[in-house]
Amino acid sequence: MAERGGEIVGALIAAWDGAPAARVHTLNRPPTKAEIRNVEGLPVTSPERTIVDSLEAGVQPEQVEMAIGQALERGLTTPRRLTEAASGRSARVHRFMVGAVSRPPDDGAIRDPL
Repeated sequence: MAERGGEIVGALIAAWDGAPAARVHTLNRPPTKAEIRNVEGLPVTSPERTIVDSLEAGVQPEQVEMAIGQALERGLTTPRRLTEAASGRSARVHRFMVGAVSRPPDDGAIRDPL
């Protein structure tokens, strides 16, 4: 994460068919120190912050639900932390998160509260 021209720019490193790729995005709300983690020497946003930012940015609901499920299964976050992260966002984001973390993980339903 670097600051450039007053704008916070973040990079998300992802694997695509085994090859590293980077996605750069700008943030309207700079992350707090509590939302930054160090992973293998790189500062990255917490799972909660990343998931909520993705939802707010318009990532497909099924992709967000998959990320929520994986983060919970891997013990990277909790339903409470995800709900708290969404509490300061739009009503749509908050409703989606509350619904996503309260459903049983295997119900397979994708519900976008729009």
